[in-house]
Amino acid sequence: MIPLETSFLKTADVMVSHSPNVFRTVLGSCVSVCMWDKYTHCGGMNHFLLPHSHLAEQASKYGDYATRKLISMMRSNGAMHSSLIAKVFGGANVVSSIRHQIGEQNIQMAKQILAENNIEIVAEDTGGFKSRFIHFDTSNGKVTIRYK
Repeated sequence: MIPLETSFLKTADVMVSHSPNVFRTVLGSCVSVCMWDKYTHCGGMNHFLLPHSHLAEQASKYGDYATRKLISMMRSNGAMHSSLIAKVFGGANVVSSIRHQIGEQNIQMAKQILAENNIEIVAEDTGGFKSRFIHFDTSNGKVTIRYK
């Protein structure tokens, strides 16, 4: 068996792979969307910090931009839009003193962009109070979660 390549995503990263890969990241209030084409087995993942970008700064640290970029990169790598599925993770309230509930806003932004693009969310593990370690295997679309 050939070992899978492993890639670690930091905040503001967006990665796509057409070959088998394991994307890993650690999430607190940040959110990751794992996207997979069930026919071509192309997989991708983002990791974003804040929900909304600003016109002056279009960057992958923002959920609206990062999720649209992930969709675009998936399609550029041969994924068929009609067979894309998504899994959403993160958005924990890990700092109880933050009033604005940034994690919940991040979750809602990911869901909004996916809904606007007619991409079905087939699994999610969001909210709560614990950080998550995410492992996304692009060879089969499976995600493993560990909590901290």
